Amino acid sequence: MLLAALLAVNRQDSIEGLIRQLFAKSDRKISIISDAAKVKNLKEHLKALGESGTDIAFIRLSPAHMNNNLYSGIFFDAVLYDNMAGELLSTKPLSKHLHPKTVIVSNGDDAQIPDFVFGIKACVITYGLGQKCSVTPSCIDADANLRFNACIQRGIQALDGKELEAGETAMSVAGSSHNIYDALAAAVLLLILT
Repeated sequence: MLLAALLAVNRQDSIEGLIRQLFAKSDRKISIISDAAKVKNLKEHLKALGESGTDIAFIRLSPAHMNNNLYSGIFFDAVLYDNMAGELLSTKPLSKHLHPKTVIVSNGDDAQIPDFVFGIKACVITYGLGQKCSVTPSCIDADANLRFNACIQRGIQALDGKELEAGETAMSVAGSSHNIYDALAAAVLLLILT
């Protein structure tokens, strides 16, 4: 089972809803743990999820719990970090939960991202509107639903080792009030985790 962390995401509920929508169209069974502090034994809970056939577990990380033992012994395959709230988190507590193949997905339009990832040994995939981002949107249409193309600007690697070449993937989510950054974040996770 793959583990993905959702860290410092400004609009957590929106991101989680978008992840649910986009992954429902895939063949992957997912589970989202919105409050890990309410889970009695997180490692045992994750083990049970894996045994029940969950392919990907998303865990909303709380910066307040990063320094205690809540996430002890848990290593993430992917981390979504969105700092549009402007609060730069320390990476030291997070780095204990990364392995050499961890992928950090972050908003490339956030000027503090280079400070956040400095010193972390992980692949970084950025999303956003800027030209230097790894994945950008095109053909955005927000009538009754939000439709857009997730455009991979340069080749990136999925967690299964598959190379994703530059190109466009059509995405659609119900509702038109979604933030394009949130939708792009969920789309990048879909691309690299499936």
